[in-house]
Amino acid sequence: TNLSQLGISVAPANEVAGAGQQGIIVTDVDQSSPAGERGLRTGDVIIEIGGSNVNRTADLDEAIAKARKEGKSVILLRVKSQAGTRFVTLPVGRG
Repeated sequence: TNLSQLGISVAPANEVAGAGQQGIIVTDVDQSSPAGERGLRTGDVIIEIGGSNVNRTADLDEAIAKARKEGKSVILLRVKSQAGTRFVTLPVGRG
């Protein structure tokens, strides 16, 4: 999938105890990957992609595919962690 290229694994937040009902939780991060280099960590919850709410892991895959199709090189994620909420840009590479 597109996610393996970014170096993250995700699951719906509502399937993980304590993660809340909204968004998708990062379950694993390769620290040397694009996602790891931009500070994504296990336990972070992605709540928006490009300004749209996200609740299914497929939403992230679809957003990456759409960005590539539109010729964009990055997607903007809104990420909630214990430190608060922040924005992270992830490179999507080329399709």
